[in-house]
Amino acid sequence: LLETHSLVLNNRETLQATGVTFVSSFDEREVILDTTQGMMHLKGEDLHITQLNLEEGKVVVQGRLDSVEYKAADRNLRSRGRNIMERLLR
Repeated sequence: LLETHSLVLNNRETLQATGVTFVSSFDEREVILDTTQGMMHLKGEDLHITQLNLEEGKVVVQGRLDSVEYKAADRNLRSRGRNIMERLLR
C-alpha cells in the first residue's frame, strides 16, 4: 500500500509535499525528491528546503517555483549521478 502523496502550492512560492521518502539533491535552482509516486523534480530560483521530516514524509520548499515535473521511478537520477562519478573517477 502506497503512502498518500499530495502537493499544495501557494503563489508559486511555497510548496508543501507529503509522501516524500528521500531528498536526492537540492540547490537554489532545483530540488529532486523521491516520493511514493516517483521522482519529483522542482525547478526555480532561490529555492530552499525550510521544513523536512522524512519520518512523516513531509517537506516544504520555498522560493520562486517555475516547474514541477515527475519522472518515472525507473529513471533514477541518483544512480545516474553515481554512474557519472564512477566514470570520472576511473
